[in-house]
Amino acid sequence: MIEAKAYVLRKTGEIPSLEDIQVSDDLKPGQVMLRVLYSGLCATQMEEIFVSSRNAKYMPHLFGHEGVGVVEALGPGVKTKKLGDICVIHWRPSSIGMDSEPGDYFVNQTKVSSGKVVTFSTAVVVPERNLTQLPSCVSPAAGSVLGCSLTTGWGSVVRLGEMKVGDIVVITGVGAVGTSAALVALLGGAEKVLTVDPRKPANNILKNNRVQHFQLLEDALAHIAGASRQDANVIAIETSGDQMTISKLVDFLPAASKLVLVGMPRGGAGSVINTQKLLDGLKVIGSNGGNVDPGVDLQQIVSMSKSRLLSDLTQPIKISKLGDLNSAITNQIQSNAKQILNLAINLSRKVG
Repeated sequence: MIEAKAYVLRKTGEIPSLEDIQVSDDLKPGQVMLRVLYSGLCATQMEEIFVSSRNAKYMPHLFGHEGVGVVEALGPGVKTKKLGDICVIHWRPSSIGMDSEPGDYFVNQTKVSSGKVVTFSTAVVVPERNLTQLPSCVSPAAGSVLGCSLTTGWGSVVRLGEMKVGDIVVITGVGAVGTSAALVALLGGAEKVLTVDPRKPANNILKNNRVQHFQLLEDALAHIAGASRQDANVIAIETSGDQMTISKLVDFLPAASKLVLVGMPRGGAGSVINTQKLLDGLKVIGSNGGNVDPGVDLQQIVSMSKSRLLSDLTQPIKISKLGDLNSAITNQIQSNAKQILNLAINLSRKVG
């Protein structure tokens, strides 16, 4: 057993506590043990902590799905990693490497649940196929965004949206994935990028003369209808998961457009979609992490996105003391991001 510390989620609505845990070092085929350097905090974790009931039956459990770590031990059959490798930990499986069972984690000799990928722990056990060596041009602190946010944004625009030079890209929600998608669209030669979010964008990536920001979706769609070339190809990347936003995009996008759905509607509720638009040619595509193969695509993603900008896309958290996660969550809630504020509101309704 290896002694470690991890944030353990024990109850919905409560910030996880940092606890002493034990990690089994009796590695099974395909398993890799890492010392975590950085873990990304995204809206998925905020939802999981504050409002999601999907994982209630697994509590207490460890969590986190994007990070960077150093390889410290290898299970039988692992061939693509070696001791000392600094790797991106990603929830999307790669076509390179073995799959494996989840690691075994214990608190006071009692086993706690985890998925195959865990990052909010100082020591983790992850399948080989969920690890890709960090490109040398990217710092470990910036690399955690490659575990989910930037790869999802890239895949949504390039792989699923099939964006071409001169296309118009509209992005609803400017969190980490939305901002990543905007960066990819700009670097890929989009004619213009329209972002939609009630908050004003603070990220330097979005302060570009080819980016126009709208606080209301209707204004962005009116702009597309009134100011775009008739032959312009439109791609919409929806990251908020808001049912009304999805329905409006389906209703108002040109028939030949593509709508890539990234955000997950809360509570598993579906949106009402105008099926006539589908018959007319509108393509609605589920993202699922941008359909990225990290082991194959990660180097191209880094090359396209210019690694000097990666640090602008995420808030990496160094796991070292109890206040780290608490402070990060507080900062997220105070950022005035609509999605995070909604999570906080839902929390107050649950406990009040």
